[in-house]
Amino acid sequence: GEQRLGESIRDTRAHHVREETGLTVESGRLACVDSDPCQGGLCSYTDGVVQYTNLTFVCWCEPGALHASEESTLLSWCRTTQLPHPFLQTHAWRLAQAMSGAMAVR
Repeated sequence: GEQRLGESIRDTRAHHVREETGLTVESGRLACVDSDPCQGGLCSYTDGVVQYTNLTFVCWCEPGALHASEESTLLSWCRTTQLPHPFLQTHAWRLAQAMSGAMAVR
């Protein structure tokens, strides 16, 4: 999601996770930075094309129930070995980076 003016990356992460899932998370390590336009970093909207930079963090959830939003209409917990299909290739790459323990940039 978009970072608000005057907001830290940590605060951006927290408010988007809460808005899109209903969960409160504790910030962990930065797993990867993904901005490659050849790997889905470009999105077309009615008012133009934007390039995203995605930051993936490893976080810890406080106890709570999942709540879908307009941006995330279906939420569920699953094992990394049982991901839903189709699962976007860019999301699979980000998950692999988070699970590896290393930090990656592309």
